Amino acid sequence: MFMKKTLLLSFAILASATATQAKVGTTATQEGYSLTNEWSCEAMGKIVAGSGTRGGAGANDKFFVMKQGSKDLQVYDQNGLVNTITCPYFLWSSATTDEAGNILVRCDKNKTTFDGIPSTGGNSGFIVVDSKTAEIVKDFVPMTQASGKRFDALAPVKGDILTGKDVRIMTPVQNTEFAYVYSYDQAAVTVAVRGTYTFATPINKELFTASEVQVQTSTGVAMAYDEDKHVAALVNHQFEWTYSAAGKFGNSIANYTTVTKTISDSQGNVKAYIEPSTEVPVQYFFTPQHSGMTGFNIFTLQDKQYIIYPGGGKSMAPDAFAISEVSFVDTPLTDMEAPEETKVTGKLVARAYAAMNAAGTAAMYTTQAYCTPTYHIEAVEGDPNSVYIYAYGSGAPGNKWKFTVPENTSTGIENIEAADENAPVEYFNMQGIRVAQPEHGVFIKRQGSKTTKVVL
Repeated sequence: MFMKKTLLLSFAILASATATQAKVGTTATQEGYSLTNEWSCEAMGKIVAGSGTRGGAGANDKFFVMKQGSKDLQVYDQNGLVNTITCPYFLWSSATTDEAGNILVRCDKNKTTFDGIPSTGGNSGFIVVDSKTAEIVKDFVPMTQASGKRFDALAPVKGDILTGKDVRIMTPVQNTEFAYVYSYDQAAVTVAVRGTYTFATPINKELFTASEVQVQTSTGVAMAYDEDKHVAALVNHQFEWTYSAAGKFGNSIANYTTVTKTISDSQGNVKAYIEPSTEVPVQYFFTPQHSGMTGFNIFTLQDKQYIIYPGGGKSMAPDAFAISEVSFVDTPLTDMEAPEETKVTGKLVARAYAAMNAAGTAAMYTTQAYCTPTYHIEAVEGDPNSVYIYAYGSGAPGNKWKFTVPENTSTGIENIEAADENAPVEYFNMQGIRVAQPEHGVFIKRQGSKTTKVVL
């Protein structure tokens, strides 16, 4: 029966354990779940973070790492570097996978340096690599209407870009609150803008103390799920205000329910624009212990959705991540006194802690704020309860993990609902500060695992 569990591993125990652990960090899991490291590529951890590489993706027991400022795509397995693919064009800074295991690598026909300004007019696009053979299968897929603004992050792509029709590729755009949706049309063999996801002003910007430049970055991630009816987005970030360990601004991945609109341009061409519904309030994914980095993925096991994201509080360690059941709250603010923030229990089901130095006083690997970790999910043949997770972070070893859920994770819901009904009620103002006697205003009401916005 699925119920909230007691603390399995305390932070004190885990802190002491990391002093003596090997190269892969320790893990903590809720009862019934497991997270095991299949292998770790140490050679990838020796590449200089940021300046050496920014982007990478894993599939089919390999990692494909972009050598920034060159045409080199390096291929690693658990034993180290096995091949370097010389690409026909200069590589940009991001890579991802589709559901068929193809590697999509950003490139630019018209650039010889990474100057922060992508080409337009079809010069910007993708190189497609088969992850099984580690060979280029399509040397250029143009992004016909590519923006002149940067988009460093790529969401995982649904479908097979080589055989699918209307396969979506989402790219957050720098200095804006929207992401382009590129659609690969197999018949026309081209990528064109299908529509635009226009997001609200980034995550209650008035609550932040960061500068305008920090508020608007290109290193967020946006992705469509649930047949494009919902979009998860972390379009902006900076570690000053996204990490949970500060006690606020932890749940910074927003969930949008979308509607599709059309508009005609001056030539009479009809274009689709996909915007958040004005009738459905924006909610935020509950992501306890979210670190200061972007990058996330949403996947389904046993009819339950999970979200994986960088974990470890304020830490910029690219090898730490957390996995939570998908659930939502009405504010990005968090409360560190909530059990889910400090324990592997309830919605937070698994964590991989950062590898530590010999003294256990600092993370062994760190990265830059603009280097987005990526998590690519792969099915485990013959095991519907498990997935492989390829976790890439600039400056850290590439790690292949296996995550397994209990057989019947959907049972026990009635018990959780009953527990919520009997749980004490707490109120917070819109800045996330607990209020003992709320009155005359708008407040966040929390009872058990349920959070709602109320007017008193």
